[in-house]
Amino acid sequence: MIKLTRRQLNDLKSDMERLENRSGLTETPMSSTITSLAPRILGTEASEEINERLLLLIREGNKIKAIKELRTAKDLFLKDAKDYVDHLEKRYEGKI
Repeated sequence: MIKLTRRQLNDLKSDMERLENRSGLTETPMSSTITSLAPRILGTEASEEINERLLLLIREGNKIKAIKELRTAKDLFLKDAKDYVDHLEKRYEGKI
C-alpha cells in the first residue's frame, strides 16, 4: 500500500487538473485557466472560517501572514497557498 501525505496528495490532484485542462485547451490563455482553478488547488475548498480569517488579514494589509496561516492550516506549498490567497483577494476585491 502506498502512503501519501496530504501535501503529496494535493500536489498530485493539482498536477492532474493541470494536465486534464491543458489537453482540452485550444487557444485559452493559461493565466485565465489558473485563476479560475485557484480554489480547487486545495483539493477541497478551505472552510468558511479559514476564508473569513484570510480576508480579515488581507483587509489589514497582512497578505503574507494570510499565506502563512493557510499553509499551516492546510499543509500547502507556498505557491499553492499564495495562489489561493490571491484568488480570494481578487474574488472579494470590491468587498474588502
